[in-house]
Amino acid sequence: MFVPVPAELGTEEGAERALRTLPDVDILVNNLGVFGAVPALEISDDEWRRHFEINVLAGIRLTRAISPG
Repeated sequence: MFVPVPAELGTEEGAERALRTLPDVDILVNNLGVFGAVPALEISDDEWRRHFEINVLAGIRLTRAISPG
């Protein structure tokens, strides 16, 4: 069954929304990520935080939430 869930998974709120909509997950495919073709020394701290939130924490949040099941 396919259930679309419009949510920004790079935020805690978005992850919670997705998990409320789909509380019983059997398989998690982590295919979320962002990348910008900018030299590393030119990326602002805010952009680094955004990349980390989306590329790292989004997957950790979802994995942590569904792993007990």
